[in-house]
Amino acid sequence: MRMSETNNAQSNASGRNHKILLGVCGVVIVALIGVIFALVNRPTPAPVDESVTPQPQRAVLVTEDNVQEVINEFSQPVEAPPSYRVRMSTTWHFADGESASDDAYVSNARTNKTDVYFDLILTDSDETVLQSPIIPVGASMRNMKLDKVLEAGTYPAVVVYHLVDENQNTLSTVRMGVTLVVAK
Repeated sequence: MRMSETNNAQSNASGRNHKILLGVCGVVIVALIGVIFALVNRPTPAPVDESVTPQPQRAVLVTEDNVQEVINEFSQPVEAPPSYRVRMSTTWHFADGESASDDAYVSNARTNKTDVYFDLILTDSDETVLQSPIIPVGASMRNMKLDKVLEAGTYPAVVVYHLVDENQNTLSTVRMGVTLVVAK
């Protein structure tokens, strides 16, 4: 093989390597932008009562100046607690559809690791009839009043607990059955 053929072969191989490297870099950049977009636009639970809970955080606009900061913020692992201790009554009595229950009870036990909020959902219709504020670890709720007036009757329902981090992002959910009894 002559010297010029050797140089051409090396030049062609070098050009191919550069094209492959540029292609890989392009794919990595597109994937990184996709991950950043997905993380910035992930849903957050809306606060139930603005007087009790802060407004949800807004998404951050990613710019050339803050791209690394945003990547670092969203690449931190978020782990749900391995267990959650449920303390609640399972039958809630209401004198009528507008009165507070005198025996409805929900507690976020001191042994739990996260704050929670819950939604009370009727099993038959998937209608949410009560949305709680954030319940800190060690706190409890009593004398709950439904957000929606119900007619007299017995209603199977589910309490969906949302275990949240310090930014009110849902880490995990726990579902517990409950019976609502409206007397009149």
